[in-house]
Amino acid sequence: MPHVRSEISNRLTSGRSELEAMGAPRGDASSQGLYLVKLASRFQAFTRCALDGYYVGEPLFQTKPSLKLITALVKLNERFSDDFWRKGHRQYFESAWDDEGETILSSSSNNASAQSPTTLKE
Repeated sequence: MPHVRSEISNRLTSGRSELEAMGAPRGDASSQGLYLVKLASRFQAFTRCALDGYYVGEPLFQTKPSLKLITALVKLNERFSDDFWRKGHRQYFESAWDDEGETILSSSSNNASAQSPTTLKE
């Protein structure tokens, strides 16, 4: 029986602390609307901080670093750049380039010893 009493006491204490965390009661529509406006503006402030890369003012970014959007984008960009630097040269393209009339081997330089990219080997 003493364990039941202590468990009830613990649950009552946690319930009261959760109730206090919810704030003042919002019984009418105007107080509910005011609460929702405050909640939305706080969310907007978090979003603005995340998009601007300003992480110092909000403790949320310390507890959940995955919300640091700009940092994540920079890391993805660096990873892409590294991958492209290491592996990008292994992709070969067609020998006939049609961009703005450019070609690999110009017809005016028949004696040139140029090779097309498709004939190059690693």
